[in-house]
Amino acid sequence: MPIFRSRGVVLRSRNLGEADKIVKFFTERYGKISGVIKGARRIKSRYGGDIQPLNLVNLIYFDRENKGLVNINSCETIISFHKIREDFERLSRGLYIVELIDLVLKERQRNKNIFDLMTRIISSIEASGLERIDALLRIFEIRILSLIGYRPRLDQCVKCNHLVQDKDSFKFSYLFGGILCDRCSKDSQDVLKITPGVLNFIKKAMAVDLERVTRLKLNLELNRELSRLINTYIEVHLGRSPKAYKFLNQLSENNKGL
Repeated sequence: MPIFRSRGVVLRSRNLGEADKIVKFFTERYGKISGVIKGARRIKSRYGGDIQPLNLVNLIYFDRENKGLVNINSCETIISFHKIREDFERLSRGLYIVELIDLVLKERQRNKNIFDLMTRIISSIEASGLERIDALLRIFEIRILSLIGYRPRLDQCVKCNHLVQDKDSFKFSYLFGGILCDRCSKDSQDVLKITPGVLNFIKKAMAVDLERVTRLKLNLELNRELSRLINTYIEVHLGRSPKAYKFLNQLSENNKGL
């Protein structure tokens, strides 16, 4: 039976039978896989702390037919991101990230660029101040959409290709994935007005070096505007948004009232 080795991030797990677990990983080399860990629920299991969501692990598994569930032989934690686990604000963003990864990727769909993006952003959430974690989340969303083929067009009208210049607001089409000129926007039903601040942040998010992502920051109002735009964009093109979005949105509203 072929044996495979790769780094991976734990996405989620569920119980199987009386003692086992099925754990889903996003691996660096082989994409998203799900595997059975025998005895993972037993008190003396060596895997207890290794299969927590967000953990970066070294994974060894057996895969007979390259489809369906694999058999996990070894799962050892590389980084457990303690600071994220100990802080509710960070943890809520981290769990949203793993849910979005699970949503956008099919089983065994390899994407090294998305793996690098994910691990970089999670590490940045661990290391950054709380005032910057929402900016990191928005960067992650924008970059992952670009990597799966939904990069928004922001300099020219997506319908007629004319340059769009407006000092006050722009019209964004969810369906066409970019901004529209005034003429084309009149014939579209899915248009949302966005401010120059939103447009500029999206441009920066797509261009910024991942080594420097912690330099970007969002005020509350700009974050709310971006969050609504991106969530709707995800729903239109992927069929639904992560369940954790509503929770994060409510958390943001509660923080606004503090």
